[in-house]
Order: sequence, then structure tokens, then C-alpha cells
Amino acid sequence: VSLQGATISLNLAGDGGAGIHANASTVTGTSATIRGNRSSAYGGGIYATSASTVNLQGTTISGNTATGFDGGGLTAAAGSTVTIFGSLIQNNSAGRIGGGAYTAGGPLTLISNTIIGNSALRGGAVGSWGGTLDLRFNTLAGNTITTGGYGATIYDQHGTIRVTANLFKKMDGSNSCTFLVSTVVSGGFNYFDDGGCNLGVAPAGRPDVKNAFFELGELDYNGGPTQNFLPAATVSNPVLDVIPVNACEEILGTTPLDQRGRLRPSLGWETHENWCDPGSVERGKEILAVCGLPLDREAEGGPRGRCRYWSVAQAMKTAADGDIIVAGKNF
Repeated sequence: VSLQGATISLNLAGDGGAGIHANASTVTGTSATIRGNRSSAYGGGIYATSASTVNLQGTTISGNTATGFDGGGLTAAAGSTVTIFGSLIQNNSAGRIGGGAYTAGGPLTLISNTIIGNSALRGGAVGSWGGTLDLRFNTLAGNTITTGGYGATIYDQHGTIRVTANLFKKMDGSNSCTFLVSTVVSGGFNYFDDGGCNLGVAPAGRPDVKNAFFELGELDYNGGPTQNFLPAATVSNPVLDVIPVNACEEILGTTPLDQRGRLRPSLGWETHENWCDPGSVERGKEILAVCGLPLDREAEGGPRGRCRYWSVAQAMKTAADGDIIVAGKNF
């Protein structure tokens, strides 16, 4: 199933997956919207069962509810594989675990997403029970728990969690993360605006930073198909240009883009060229190479620094403060 620019909204289900129920199937999507769906059990927005694969990019998953159990925005059941990249997961809720997203075994990978305003009894933003959860370059803000709950941002029991290069803002003090019989691995470069979570020992040279008091703008359309937080371009902002280029490329692997679809690492903002920022949005400058006909042009998403635009007008549509537009043949 391919969801290109589709909207799936206001559906009801007595079992799992009011919006999408992937059963031994593959679901892909770009710039989709999954909103306002409600399940009485699992996965208000998305429910991926065994032998299913879900890959979504630039998608908004918002206002979905799993009233009875887990995964308001989405549930990755045992045997499934779910990857969400460059998306907005906002204002979803679950009666039990994982307001924004939940895994019950299947690997759930969240990269370069904004995860905000979600709520559950356990794991307001994300939750896991015996699952594998990989969080990289996300911005998590203002997620909460209901009365008597715990783990407003992350909750896990009997699972494996890897947490790398995320921004954690407006958390819930000592009740932000709960890990019970969990394997928690920090990949480093996680920034908290308070006392943060106990992620264990970060790798040498890749510190996790607590009480960082970093600055973000308002949630808005700052480029790309989904809303996001743009880091403030100030010298005092401690999350700009802090991840060396080799570490950045290693963490990102085959997905060298931020939530807006801009290159990561970029040219840097202040002091370190080609260093990148934690969180879902890369603040740095970018060279936008134009090679319109009859000049040669590399395929879209080709090698870094090569031509990505047919015309200056096209490049201007995606340009941000500090970007450099260059027209020519050899890059």
C-alpha cells in the first residue's frame, strides 16, 4: 500500500488500527496525514501486525487515540518493522502505554521527528514492552502522563532502547523516563533542558548534556511538509554545531536529512563547518547547487554537494537564512 499525500481521518475500530491496519503487508508513504482516528484497543492511527513493514516519511500523525490499550499514534506489534522519518507525531493518546508510539516487540525506529503533546498512563511520547526502540535526532517536547502514571517521555519494560542525538524539552522532572528491566544504550549527544533521564554512560567524546537550556522557536512550518521546531540562531544556543561530521554521518547512516528534508550535516552555523545539531531540525547553512538544462544534473538525492535543482527559482523555494545558491556545471 502506498500513501502519497493521502489523508486518513476520523475512522473507528473495535480492535487495532482505526486509520491503518497493516497485516502481513507493506505500507509506505510520503507527506501523508493520519489524523483523528480512534481504536478501542491498539494503534489508533496505525497498527502494524506480524510480518508487516511500515515506512513513513514527512507524515503527520496527530489526534489519534487508543482508548483501551497502547499506541495512540501507532503500534508496532511483535514481528513487524516500523520506521518513521521526518514526521510530526502530535497530540495522540493511549489508555495504557505509548501515547505517541508503542512497540510490543517489532523494531520501531524514529528518526528526525518532532514528537509533541502526546499522553498516556505510561510513556506519554513513546512506550515499549519487550520491544526494540531506536530514537535518533528527534525533538521530544511537552509529552505527559495521566494521573498515577509514569514515564512522561519514555517508558520501557523488558525491552531494548537506543537513544542518540535527541532534544528533550518541557519534560516532567524525575518522572520523565521509566525503565524497568530494560537494556538502555545511549549513543550520546542527547540534550535535556532539565535534569534529564538516566540513559547510562554515553560513549567517550559523545556526552549527554543535562540542564542545557537550549532555545527553540515556536512549532511551525519551517520548511518541509510537517511542522517542527527551528533552533534559535544565537551564539548562546548550546545545541548548534555540536556533533562532529564523522559522528553525525555514522549515526544517520543512509538517511542524511533532517525533518525538513535538508542535508545533515550542513555547513554549520557558527564555529564548526560540517558539524550537525541534535534534534529533528538542522539549523546550519546549505549550498543549493543549480544545474538546469542544458547543464548536467545529478539524480535527486545524489552525492552530497552535487546538483539538486533545475533552476534558481526552484532553489529559492527551499532556501533558508544563510544558504548559498550556486549555478554551474561542475560541483
